Amino acid sequence: MQPHTTVILDNGASSIKAGLATPPDGNDDDQPKLVPNAIVRSKGDKTTYFGHGLGRCRDYSAL
Repeated sequence: MQPHTTVILDNGASSIKAGLATPPDGNDDDQPKLVPNAIVRSKGDKTTYFGHGLGRCRDYSAL
């Protein structure tokens, strides 16, 4: 029987952190993923940005 993998999710106010619990062998090579907790829409071109896609926004003054 294979061991179960535990997913840890921290849904905070400004960011979401997700990762896997450390396995019993102690091999902790995977770092948790950090994603901004945001859904925003620009006023000019009406583009909607989700989480990590916010980095593609070129004009933050139009949000």
